[in-house]
Amino acid sequence: MLAVTIVTTCWSGLYLADPNLPPRLYFLQALTFPAALLSILMAHELGHFLACRAHGLDATLPMFLPAPPFPFGIGTFGAFIRIRSPIRTRRELLDVGAAGPLAGMAIALPLVIIGLRLSHLAPIPKGGSSFPVIQFGESLLFTVLRRWINGPLPAGQDVMLHPIAMAGWFGFFVTALNLIPAGQLDGGHVIHALLGRAHAVISRLIFVALVWYGVLGDLQWRSWVQAPAAVALCVWAVVLSLRRTRRTLDRNVFIALLIAQVATEYYVNVEPASGMWLVWGLLVYLFRLDHPPVRQLEQPLTPLRWAIGLLCLVVFVGTFMPLPIRVI
Repeated sequence: MLAVTIVTTCWSGLYLADPNLPPRLYFLQALTFPAALLSILMAHELGHFLACRAHGLDATLPMFLPAPPFPFGIGTFGAFIRIRSPIRTRRELLDVGAAGPLAGMAIALPLVIIGLRLSHLAPIPKGGSSFPVIQFGESLLFTVLRRWINGPLPAGQDVMLHPIAMAGWFGFFVTALNLIPAGQLDGGHVIHALLGRAHAVISRLIFVALVWYGVLGDLQWRSWVQAPAAVALCVWAVVLSLRRTRRTLDRNVFIALLIAQVATEYYVNVEPASGMWLVWGLLVYLFRLDHPPVRQLEQPLTPLRWAIGLLCLVVFVGTFMPLPIRVI
């Protein structure tokens, strides 16, 4: 799987590299994308793995998931490890949940800085039906770094990201996705370690927010046929958040309403940039909104672990992108 992922991310690098460079420099620049991206993903998963080893938990080595290359994907769906041992204490939960995102950010942050210094300004290309243009959103942290390094943008121009900066952008994006404080994501682990049983309430509120924002965050209703599916999906998300148990029928209705929403958007030719949060809300729900029980949940956290948990929340706010990708 790692070998296939290397091939698909290298293919994406060929798409992202500057075609005006001499062939040798073109291929060298293309290789910087998979090298940077896989370094971030490897650091993230090794952070989890080493935290597990430090606490004596049985965990697999990182496993990579290949995906279609650009322009249909980035060449990978990410990586994961499987923790075979149950997490026993609150401290273990915090350490394992926080180690991955913070390790990934330790690599992604300098890569973004280096990549932005290698990037250049260029006129914004005009999109069309034959040649769509992908516009990448910016998180708060990415915006601060871009303005610091590249300065204010002249009218009609944007930063053409170097492949290293693009890999760093995806590193920020993956970090934000993992730190969403819901379910069994890394952010869910951190919230459960910090706030205990309040996780159940926070997780459900985040799930509803993801679904609602996925429908309404980039509202482009152009036809009355789009409204019924959107309203039904929002209402059903609230209903699911109030359920104490998860039933197969509830899940199937949710998936059916989501498909209906996407179908109606396609019918009226709408491509909302916030629509991806519908899919992420579905994944959070499928992987369960509640957190597995931890035996020693009342165990106090040290001030250092509280600081690490709060740092994870700060990183989430700094890397979250409301509208990550838009096709224009």
